[in-house]
Amino acid sequence: MRIRPALLLILCVAFAHAELDRNAMCSGAKQCLAIDLPGCSEAEQKPNPDLAYDNTICAPFLNLAMRGLDPKSNIAAQMFSYLGGEYRVSYEIKGRLPVNIQMMDYLMSHMPFTAHLINAYQDTKYNLAYMNNDKRSFYGDNGGGLEGKINWIKSDSLGFYPDHRNIFWGLGIAKVLMWKLYGMALMTLDYDRVDQNQIQYRLNVIVFPANAFLNKVMRMDLFRNVALKKMQEVITNIETAARLYAKGERTQIQKSEAFQTIPWAKVRLQEFEAVVITSGYGKPLPTAPSKLWNPNGAPTGGDSTRPSILQKAP
Repeated sequence: MRIRPALLLILCVAFAHAELDRNAMCSGAKQCLAIDLPGCSEAEQKPNPDLAYDNTICAPFLNLAMRGLDPKSNIAAQMFSYLGGEYRVSYEIKGRLPVNIQMMDYLMSHMPFTAHLINAYQDTKYNLAYMNNDKRSFYGDNGGGLEGKINWIKSDSLGFYPDHRNIFWGLGIAKVLMWKLYGMALMTLDYDRVDQNQIQYRLNVIVFPANAFLNKVMRMDLFRNVALKKMQEVITNIETAARLYAKGERTQIQKSEAFQTIPWAKVRLQEFEAVVITSGYGKPLPTAPSKLWNPNGAPTGGDSTRPSILQKAP
């Protein structure tokens, strides 16, 4: 699927010219982080009387700070402008994926390839395209009601989890029930190693309704369930593609037009296969020994006549 130029232009313009809510930005930073942002007046830093600066409001501010985001950067100003406002709705899903850390790192670093891999195994129409050479800005859609222009802001958490803590910020479009919603969204994606064959992940998305009515609608169980289902569908598509690839099924790859005709896609597929092999993916996990020696007493499950290391030597 090609990027539609008109849509892409709209996304870029809307993202670039989003106006800042200075009161929300300044008061949020002051009340939640005790930070005086440059240019903020005393009046702008006063708490919003309609907000209680509790964990619901301040947790995202603190989370971004813990992840190493510079609170005085331009991108932080955009985020704070929304996080400090009255309306927000948060969605979260978590679980496990049948890929290892090395495979996930490669898929995250080569998103257009990842889209082709999912399409090959799922017969879907995912499209991911980088907007610049540093791979930190990209356009994406799933061919089924979700699309947007996203900036990949941070890929670590103060250096403690390099590349496994990710912040995304951008303008999204979502078709949910009878609604077609446009707006800014903040997303975090974290993942950690379980073993050499799987990872655990947590995906959190915060969206910012434009008014009280939409805020109420987006918190309704019916709306929330549909939104979570759309998020889970994306994860399921990734999971299924990874699982089938791990099982060694290559018929779908051989039938994929992208992997048969696009030179760079063929190269990426070879690189990904090398990652799978060198990472030890698919190999049996080591099993615990059946007999364990207890250094503080008698052997466990072994030869009971073996002396304890605490006994005196003859």
